[in-house]
Amino acid sequence: KENMEFLNEVEVKSDDKLFHLFYPDGRKADNALGKKGFSKRMVQRVVQREIVNPFLQLKPGQMMIRMDGKAVGSVDSSEANWNLLYKKIHAKYPREYAERGVLNGKIAWYEQKENFPAYYMAYFEKLDRYGFDSLGTGNTFYPNVNSNCWFLFLRITDKTLLNRGAKWMEKLIDKYPEDPAWIDTYANLLYKAGEKENAVLWEEKALAQAIKKQWQSNIEQFTEVLSKMRNNLPTW
Repeated sequence: KENMEFLNEVEVKSDDKLFHLFYPDGRKADNALGKKGFSKRMVQRVVQREIVNPFLQLKPGQMMIRMDGKAVGSVDSSEANWNLLYKKIHAKYPREYAERGVLNGKIAWYEQKENFPAYYMAYFEKLDRYGFDSLGTGNTFYPNVNSNCWFLFLRITDKTLLNRGAKWMEKLIDKYPEDPAWIDTYANLLYKAGEKENAVLWEEKALAQAIKKQWQSNIEQFTEVLSKMRNNLPTW
């Protein structure tokens, strides 16, 4: 198990002998770690590094993010040749890796281009297909879903996308019902989508949890948000 956890931290390459622990049959590795899907994730990371990123010529490293959610630079609505990327992945790996590789590529591409509507369309498609990442490192891991939905709230006015975000936040707080910040994200999405009454109820729950935990900064923030909601003022 310790060896598998170590491998999770290193960059395994497709021509490494270690790669055969995960592909084509990674059940032993999954069993050793006690995490179903671990091997597929390791393979998907190889696909991303060796095929997707070079094909898309993505910039390495973390992107700059403005806390108000607005684009740092100019928005670029260009598209990559997704069909060709699919073929490149599928030439070496089964369809499931090609489909997920293209979807991960779209998410990374649209994020770097700051094409936020397209980014969230791809992001929610990933959630709809694969659900939460319970393994703990991907962009659909629980805290990362909250972060994505918070920036969705700041960036987006389209009610369809706001409601899709609210749906996933509802599922998230079903799993973790006592996190004030996550409840606040859900309430704000509801409010911006036009569901004021429901939003106020959930913001009251966020405030109650913050008071219970004695999180002073959240208490002040949520009290202000509640006041804005009740007075029909923007919370973004």
